[in-house]
Amino acid sequence: MEVSTPQGTLTAPQLQDWEVRAWPVARLGDLTLEVRPLCPYLDENDLCAELRRGGYQVLGPVRARRPE
Repeated sequence: MEVSTPQGTLTAPQLQDWEVRAWPVARLGDLTLEVRPLCPYLDENDLCAELRRGGYQVLGPVRARRPE
């Protein structure tokens, strides 16, 4: 997913219960994120809420991968 960051900084969010990888390349925002839950009960709604609390705005769709 792509996000805009607080104050336009290129820092990845520090999210408890999530593994976060970030790239400073995005078409819509400031960063592209790959995020995986560390707990099986977490879903994309939980992720988006956590990002908003940290001042990040999700841009475009959240693309979930199917379990392999």
